[in-house]
Amino acid sequence: MADLRFRLNYLWEILKQRTQQKKKTKNHKKPKKLNKDMTQSEHNKNAKNQDFKRYLQGIESPNYQGGSWSLPENPTPSEKAKYELCEKVLGYQEDNNLSDQELRKKTGLSQEKLEDVLFTRIEKVNSDELINAASKLFAPCQVEITIKLNIGRK
Repeated sequence: MADLRFRLNYLWEILKQRTQQKKKTKNHKKPKKLNKDMTQSEHNKNAKNQDFKRYLQGIESPNYQGGSWSLPENPTPSEKAKYELCEKVLGYQEDNNLSDQELRKKTGLSQEKLEDVLFTRIEKVNSDELINAASKLFAPCQVEITIKLNIGRK
């Protein structure tokens, strides 16, 4: 009987060691080759680079509609004023937790025009429309134009 227990314990220990060895070899596999010379990680990096290049092509396209626009490098006073008004409208929406639909109702702008305002696409926005929309949001208000002289400029 003692001999049988010894054998069972011995076999149990061997079985445990073999299962541990199998687990170790599973965790330390060589990377799977997808192409003749490319590992899985190299393939993933290559795929990410291709996705990023497609993304860049999309956002660099002249027909790209998404995202906010910034001011041109040397903006005119009109562009600066339109940009600031767009920012004010966006701030009003955020401060009052308004949806685009609610803001559209308050301003009277179409969805397309509202998106142009919210994404500061100033070349697509008419100054009159922008001033009228802002005055509806901030009524009663007064729109003023201030001309400031740059000191040190001749």
